[in-house]
Amino acid sequence: LSFGARLYIATVVAVGAYVIGTSAYDVVVHPTGHEWLWLAGLTFLTGSFSIKLPSISARISVSETFVFAAVLLFGPSASTLIVAFDTLILTSWTHGGDRPRVGAMFNVSAGSTAIWVGAHVFQLLLHATSTPPELEDLLIPVSLLATTYFAINSSLIAVAVACERRLSPIEVWKNNFIWIGLNYVGGACVAMLLVTYRQRIDFTALSVIVPLLVITYLTFRTSLGRLEDANRHIAQVNSLYLSTIETLAMA
Repeated sequence: LSFGARLYIATVVAVGAYVIGTSAYDVVVHPTGHEWLWLAGLTFLTGSFSIKLPSISARISVSETFVFAAVLLFGPSASTLIVAFDTLILTSWTHGGDRPRVGAMFNVSAGSTAIWVGAHVFQLLLHATSTPPELEDLLIPVSLLATTYFAINSSLIAVAVACERRLSPIEVWKNNFIWIGLNYVGGACVAMLLVTYRQRIDFTALSVIVPLLVITYLTFRTSLGRLEDANRHIAQVNSLYLSTIETLAMA
């Protein structure tokens, strides 16, 4: 990596470390109860069933539903810690040198920073609404929460991938991340319904949410599987064309 790329990664990691540290301090000094640990457990569970993106070394899951619910119920600090630990689950920690560890640190920092900023934007907008908020009061704040979280997280990762592969960040983002926003939109909608009508996580709420998450997971897995098969087929055809050209050139 170039010096600029290393400086960029170091800056994101430093900001992420500050965000995670201040969030942990806030949770300890101003505890919100132990209920958020249930959301953390559900986030870790759903985050374990991640799906690899076909063309880059990144993974997605359906755990954003519980992340957004954590923001709505417990604020920025608890949700930031949940995202940090969830990203650790999504990131593969290998022992083959320093780059995998640096990549894991970067991914954790990017996700934590994104949800921290998005959660504070949500809180600023929510102060002007009624208490407790109704569904119509949450629509705009949650939409901006999901948009901010997705935009910052995907943009930070896209720039890092572009630096590594010497590509345009905009092209990397458009080709690999733009359509993943649907996952965030779905998670935000389910979180809004959960918080508005239940205000807590129980068996009844899970009996409604879990089937939706399973359907979303299977849909993404099937679509990405087909896309990966198509990319593999294109690579094989290109290899065949190249072999043919080399044979003709030798002849």
